[in-house]
Amino acid sequence: MPAPTTAPAGAQWFALHTLSGQESKVKLYIEKFKKAEELDDYIFDILLPTEVVSEVKGGKKSTKVRKLYPGYVFIRLSSTVRMES
Repeated sequence: MPAPTTAPAGAQWFALHTLSGQESKVKLYIEKFKKAEELDDYIFDILLPTEVVSEVKGGKKSTKVRKLYPGYVFIRLSSTVRMES
C-alpha cells in the first residue's frame, strides 16, 4: 500500500458508497481519472481498508484479505476548488 501523501490543511475525507465487491474497480477508475485529468492537486489519497485474516477450514489453515468496510471507498479531497474560465 502506498504511503499517504501530504495534503493541505483544507483536505477532507469522504466515503464513497459503491456496490459491494466493486470497490477495487472504483479505486482503479478514480486513480486513472486522477492521472488523466491531472487532479493531483485535488485528490490526495484513495483508500480501501483491508485486513489479513487467518481461517481454519476442514483442518487447513488459510489466510485471506478481507475488506474492513465492504461497499465503501475512502478518498481525501481538497475542499477548495478553483474554477478556471
